[in-house]
Amino acid sequence: MTFPVDRIVDLLQANAQLVLKLAEIARTSGEEYLQISGKAASGFLGQVQEIKPGQFPGFKSEAGASIMSELEKSRGDTLSRVKTAVEDWQSNWKDVISDTSTVKELTDKFQSLFQPWSGLFSTATPTATPLTPPNPVQNPPQT
Repeated sequence: MTFPVDRIVDLLQANAQLVLKLAEIARTSGEEYLQISGKAASGFLGQVQEIKPGQFPGFKSEAGASIMSELEKSRGDTLSRVKTAVEDWQSNWKDVISDTSTVKELTDKFQSLFQPWSGLFSTATPTATPLTPPNPVQNPPQT
């Protein structure tokens, strides 16, 4: 009876690998963006220091174009790494699911595995019972 458990473990492992890859991509691309923004800030400050009082800044477009091309390159690299990670994840899921003869068989195995715990997390509403008002106590007639 370990067959469904093995499949679920394989799928969970594929999910965990995807999360780790995406976290690494986010970390490295974040570092790249910080480096690029540092270059942009230092270039901007360098140009601001050259401004004399009463002059309007004439920012150099070469520096801006260079920074924009670096950002575009970094964005393209990040997107390609994300695409590769998702394709690997899809391939892993496809390998696990293709070993199962039918989707219904896999669904039945998932349901049978999680059936014992389904009652713990169900949000079933209790059946409503009609409320009857209590009978008022009648005072005996006073003589």
